[in-house]
Amino acid sequence: MKNFKFILLSFSIIIGLVSHSQTVTLEYRFNNYVVIPGTTNDTLVFDLEIMSPTSGTYLVGFQSDVIFSIDAFGTNAWPVEINRLSLVSNVMVYNFETFQSNPTTNSFRHAITQFFPPYNPSVLSLVPTGTWGSLIQYKLLIMDNTFVAGIQLGLAAMTGNQFYVMTQTSTLSVYDPIVADNDLLTFSLYPKFYDLIISEIADPSNSSSGRFLEIYNGDTEDVNFLVWPCYLITEFAGGVSINVERLQGMIQSGETFVIAYDNDDFHSDYGFYPDQADNAIGLTGVDAVALYAFGDTTSGVLIDMYGEFGESGNSQPWYYEDRQAVRRFDIVTPNTVWTNSEWMIRGAEYIDMTPQSHRDTLIWTGGTSYDAWREKANWNPNYIPDAAHDVIINTMPGPIMQAGDTTACHDINF
Repeated sequence: MKNFKFILLSFSIIIGLVSHSQTVTLEYRFNNYVVIPGTTNDTLVFDLEIMSPTSGTYLVGFQSDVIFSIDAFGTNAWPVEINRLSLVSNVMVYNFETFQSNPTTNSFRHAITQFFPPYNPSVLSLVPTGTWGSLIQYKLLIMDNTFVAGIQLGLAAMTGNQFYVMTQTSTLSVYDPIVADNDLLTFSLYPKFYDLIISEIADPSNSSSGRFLEIYNGDTEDVNFLVWPCYLITEFAGGVSINVERLQGMIQSGETFVIAYDNDDFHSDYGFYPDQADNAIGLTGVDAVALYAFGDTTSGVLIDMYGEFGESGNSQPWYYEDRQAVRRFDIVTPNTVWTNSEWMIRGAEYIDMTPQSHRDTLIWTGGTSYDAWREKANWNPNYIPDAAHDVIINTMPGPIMQAGDTTACHDINF
């Protein structure tokens, strides 16, 4: 993939002065924004999504005007591919589609409308209320990656062309106003989820409530999951069922994000609350887990993988029932193919797990429990080292390994 710059331009918010009986707002946003590398040209892919805070409005027609940088995309650029998404499926009665390329040299216009009345809600798409609905996906070739690849919505031209009917009516009206929900100037220079890895999976032998999965952010910037949507996909027992969990909140640079089986039970075992909890995660010891961006296994981009989908059983190398699976310290890049050498998997209880700690240095303090290695209070911070930790021992006497202990770390410094 060639080096490129892209700064996304701010939206102009225009209030349309269309006279009709009821003011109904339509909100637009770009989402699932990604650059796909190409041999000759990279491709910018982005979704256009809509939402109306007013319930019971059905989409009859819309016009989108996308303004772009002619330096990056060329004069009179036009999408190389347009895909209708869930709100504008091919079975809907939208019988007039306009491909009016380039009303100006730096924009393209695309519209879909139910051309002929009556406007019957039963054959239209209900615009989501309080949630976002997927409308159209556009793909634009980036002709020159040395320039800013900026895009924005041309709301001034779109106003007056967004039609709706209300529930159980056939009266055609215009959304007023239409607004742009997000300002994409805050987007990073490239998708930050490319530096997220699955760092630990825990199924402690003495506490089913202590199950969790940990994600580590190896980037120098925080990742906001509202901006960069990421999904944890768990496949149970070789494909018997699949759970899709969208991540919420933020993962800071160099820090972890913990998804637990249960909020309160996790707190009871580890003394703090996880970042997210969902007992549908399961983690029964034989399940495969994947980290996806922008969607699930059918619509998203695979970022990192633990195990293999379609396989199960305790003979698999990723089997972790009553165990801890931890990503080794020197693995900092996600991998879409299961690679056994990147992991250390060992029998473990909940005291051996290290949620919220990955690629950290643990310092030996000693002084309790006969100076046992496998004692949290003998380490600062209070974690028992594993393959994702460096260790410093500069206090004597040093640690003692008890019979039956499985000890591990990355580096030891004295």
